[in-house]
Amino acid sequence: MVANGVVHRVRLNRGDAALACLWTPGPAQAAHLILAVLRLAADAEWVWQVSGTENQDWLFTVATPLGFSVRVCRAEWTTILAKHPDLTQRVEDIKAALTAPDEVRQSRRDAAVLLFYRQEAALARWVVAVTKRREEAGVLITAYRADAVKEGKRIWPA
Repeated sequence: MVANGVVHRVRLNRGDAALACLWTPGPAQAAHLILAVLRLAADAEWVWQVSGTENQDWLFTVATPLGFSVRVCRAEWTTILAKHPDLTQRVEDIKAALTAPDEVRQSRRDAAVLLFYRQEAALARWVVAVTKRREEAGVLITAYRADAVKEGKRIWPA
């Protein structure tokens, strides 16, 4: 994949099956492919590896209270905003949900998917940051506002 002129190689592994690709179009197309690959990895329990991301245009990196960091690139954030335009001026709220959540729940379908909830100050609504954790690092899958906390195992605070 290419982001900022860097070629990225993606490899997805699931058991004995592997899917690999080399992506060379412009940064906008690469951003959409990166997100598609990450969503496939999240939905299908594929193990994903992306090389060449050291030169990625990172929007932010934060440490969660669960002992892993989450990095979000500008292209991922743009894709999230396309689906959830109400978050346009809310990047600080997403960072706060990841760094100081009121509650973290584990997805019922995928143990590596964690939902970080932070209640909005004046409203009975939540800002939700959904991550996929891989060892010491994580990726933001999506973010949105919600009226209620979803079911799932509460893992933080314990």
